[in-house]
Amino acid sequence: MNYPLKNQTPHHNSSDTSSFGNLTWAILFSLAVFSTTHITAHAQEAPLPNPTLTIGARLFGSSTGTLSADIIASGQTLHNTPAASDFPAESVLVTVRTNGIINNVGAARIHLVAKENFDTGVGYPAGHRARWKSIFDSKVSVPGAASSGKSAFVGFFLQKVGCAPVKLRAELTMPEQKSVVAEQMLDFRCFE
Repeated sequence: MNYPLKNQTPHHNSSDTSSFGNLTWAILFSLAVFSTTHITAHAQEAPLPNPTLTIGARLFGSSTGTLSADIIASGQTLHNTPAASDFPAESVLVTVRTNGIINNVGAARIHLVAKENFDTGVGYPAGHRARWKSIFDSKVSVPGAASSGKSAFVGFFLQKVGCAPVKLRAELTMPEQKSVVAEQMLDFRCFE
């Protein structure tokens, strides 16, 4: 039997030390891969907040070719706009603004429907149900600018309006997220 001499350290096999080191590195690497995979998988499960939609509308001046301020923001009833002396208008530029992250912008669509109320006369009995007629229906792609999560705008041009209320409904459809809807009313009135 060989006993170490005094002040002599026992001899260890160098392969034992490297095996221990390799095992330690293998365990640490496995933990790092598991943690990264788990965090990535968990992050993909969390749904993104839905983007928002905002509808705006500007009169297109028949005699000037210019646009008014946003008529929805003003919140007022618009009387006799086709024959108005200060800014006659029979057309409206409707804008739909998206704000927020859209996963798959290439497949996202904005659908705008406008309906006009032809029962705006005086003398209808209480409880009379208004008749709404579709005057505009269009679906367009969402601009690529929306992919960064910043605001993006889509414009729609409505013609021959101005004497009856117009109900606007915009819907943003996205394949991987819930649809988002916004509605507004353009309160046009004409009195003879």
